[in-house]
Amino acid sequence: MTQSMTGFGRGEHSSDRYQFGIEIRSTNHRFLEVRLRIPRDLIAFESDVRTYIRSRFSRGYLDVQAFLGRPSEHNRRFVVDRDLLSQTAAGLQQAGRELGLGEGVDLAVLARFKELFRFEDEPDDPEELRAGLMSAVESAVAELEKTRRGEGEELKRAVTEILDRFGKIFEKMQGLAPETNRDLAETLRGRLEELIGRTEFSPERLNQEAALLAMKSDVTEELDRIRGHFAAFGGTLAKEDPSGRKLDFLLQEMNRELNTTAAKAGTLELSHLAIEGKLEMEKIREQVQNLE
Repeated sequence: MTQSMTGFGRGEHSSDRYQFGIEIRSTNHRFLEVRLRIPRDLIAFESDVRTYIRSRFSRGYLDVQAFLGRPSEHNRRFVVDRDLLSQTAAGLQQAGRELGLGEGVDLAVLARFKELFRFEDEPDDPEELRAGLMSAVESAVAELEKTRRGEGEELKRAVTEILDRFGKIFEKMQGLAPETNRDLAETLRGRLEELIGRTEFSPERLNQEAALLAMKSDVTEELDRIRGHFAAFGGTLAKEDPSGRKLDFLLQEMNRELNTTAAKAGTLELSHLAIEGKLEMEKIREQVQNLE
């Protein structure tokens, strides 16, 4: 399906320990370029993210932003340094005996020693991090593809409408060209006869000169090439594969032939038709620039 190069996708994934978010903004670009901004704790998986995204797109500038959240109630744990606690309690009991204060040790007293009790973050699980991140990436890519396809279909419809208008213009050019060539040959022959007189050149020579000048204004070959490019353009646009580059190339070729036709055209009407065709080609190119 035809895809645009512009779009947006967002994906999320949550677990007891992590919250992942991915945002991808896609704009036009001649090639595929991925700019990835990722938290330090996810750097190890940067290559995986890039590889996956590159496997799904062929053109466009993709700005990818990754987010990582940690729900506080799941990421911290209460830790007791039992060895140090035993030593501290034993030391307090001994001090109590020596000072005649008794051997009882109040837990509230022990709690004042910060070295004995603390909260610390649980160590990360690399596999859970990678799985959660890639799940968010896949969701974001799927949404981006959906938006790019939707816009691509709109572009395809717009291009098809312009192609239809160009097709009508081209039909007029094809119908006009043979008659124009005949009229031009007759006009040139008449002018040559007026300028040089019948006595100085033989009829055969006059015909040769008129035919030579008419040939220089003949656009048959140009129209044949335009017809071929036009057919190739329609066939390429109907394909499912990314085709923006090929379509752009075909437009360049058709525009080149239209330029030549406009310059060689022996009549003002044919020249104007070629110029109208160029204007329609420019409109198509503005749309095709957005296609993958």
